[in-house]
Amino acid sequence: MNKNPTHLPIGEKIRQIRQAKGLSQDNLAKNVGKSKTLKSRLERGESEFEKQTLTTIKKALGIEKAPLTERELEIYWERLWGWHAFVHARRMDKAKGAQEELKQIIDLPFETELIMLYKLIDARILFINREDTAVEERLADVEASIDLEQASDELLYLYHRVKGGALTAATTRTTNSPTFESMKERLNHFLLAYEYSEKMQISDPSLLFSIGNNYLFSARPIMAMRYLEQAKREYDMDKTLDYPIAINSLLAVCYDMLGEYTSAIKLNEAMYAEAIKHNNPYHIGTALLNIGISYGQDGDTDSALRYIEESIPFFGETINQASEAVPQSIEDAHAATFLYVCALCNKAIYLMKKKDTAGCKAALEKAMDLAKDFEVLTMEVETTRHMTLKEENSTEYLESVALPYFRDQGARAITNALGICDDLESTYRKRGATNKANAIAAIARDIYKQMIFGVLDK
Repeated sequence: MNKNPTHLPIGEKIRQIRQAKGLSQDNLAKNVGKSKTLKSRLERGESEFEKQTLTTIKKALGIEKAPLTERELEIYWERLWGWHAFVHARRMDKAKGAQEELKQIIDLPFETELIMLYKLIDARILFINREDTAVEERLADVEASIDLEQASDELLYLYHRVKGGALTAATTRTTNSPTFESMKERLNHFLLAYEYSEKMQISDPSLLFSIGNNYLFSARPIMAMRYLEQAKREYDMDKTLDYPIAINSLLAVCYDMLGEYTSAIKLNEAMYAEAIKHNNPYHIGTALLNIGISYGQDGDTDSALRYIEESIPFFGETINQASEAVPQSIEDAHAATFLYVCALCNKAIYLMKKKDTAGCKAALEKAMDLAKDFEVLTMEVETTRHMTLKEENSTEYLESVALPYFRDQGARAITNALGICDDLESTYRKRGATNKANAIAAIARDIYKQMIFGVLDK
């Protein structure tokens, strides 16, 4: 990007700043100790600025650290991306100090794109701090102030990076479940950000993580693994942060979806070891639950129950910790609630496999109490109830209500849909309803195709 896209003379820049601050030439000349006539000539570009005069003028305007000359713009540019690097690495103490030095760009009305770059980096800080409304305001400002079709690669990288994150926050920080359409929209922004990061030769493992996460929740585990593995290779930040654990967790889900249960268990065991080191109850519970689910899918009911039951207290602990830190940890409480319900539903399934009907019903009752404010979780509990307790209308409910619903959800829901297909196909074959069984098997094949080729035309 050109560091000075307006190509304005220094005098014109000073005139615009002076007017924006509501100062007359007399006011500025008096503060600088120059005559009004000389000041007028300087602003018209009829005289050259001496270095000391420019320094004095900038001080009088309150913009000592603002970039006006070509050299100052080069230095500012380097510091701007140094600030971005601090934010990128979550070194927020350093980022705060850098921001203080850079914020005077706001006082330069002619540097529109640099101002927008500054605001987008600031938006990343706001996003980290979960100030979603402020992030949306920054994005609206950029969209109103800049022609995105003519913007620089740097601005477009940051814009799509922040936009994708904001769209993600709109669902993950609420009780809503993301639709395929919303996932495709935010994935598109993340992919565009990745395209520009490649041009700029920026390594951005957290962006790769976001792309992998969205591919996974669009039920495309193979594509997800491509970006998650790259994120794992490129990640070089503080290992106490959540990303290394989260990357392994998502990769394990991919392996589960592809039937590679041994690989999934190994990754989750590594995740569990890291979570224990950092005493993180959410990640400890997640690892234990995932190990249990993998064992269950591989046919080991006893191991599945053992790990799932061990995971449950950690989700309760996470929810309690989050409630004490409201509002910042609302997202953590929602995520823990989802996994808590998932654990209880899986517990109910494996208890029923062991003919423990009373235990199954108790787990489902607890799950429904937790799920009552979440549509997708309520559906999951109700579906589990029909799959385990086999009520009179269960087959009809599973085929006409649950299966269509979960086919329109993300990765975990796609696993649910496949589970429903297995249950229905087995039921119909036992009844001798071959045509019905074949129709359900065809739906399962379509879901597997979706997992490979995606739903871009859905």
